[in-house]
Amino acid sequence: EQLKKQSDMPESTETINGVEILVNKDENRVQLVFPGKPSLETRTDLKHRGFKWSPSRGVWQRQISDHAIALAKNIAKNYYSS
Repeated sequence: EQLKKQSDMPESTETINGVEILVNKDENRVQLVFPGKPSLETRTDLKHRGFKWSPSRGVWQRQISDHAIALAKNIAKNYYSS
């Protein structure tokens, strides 16, 4: 059921407070692209919420789920302002 739900999830890009949130189905990841290096507080929160830094992609990411998308939006809204 979870795989079906993920396959039906559309790829999308949204920008909140300068943070780009990508739903990348090819890589099965929710990715956050910050315009600069996030603060220590934001990086700590990202790690606490299961996001990992991908130096090869230059993004913070975790596996796709509705919860991961909601967390990404929450982080962008609450911790980063352009």
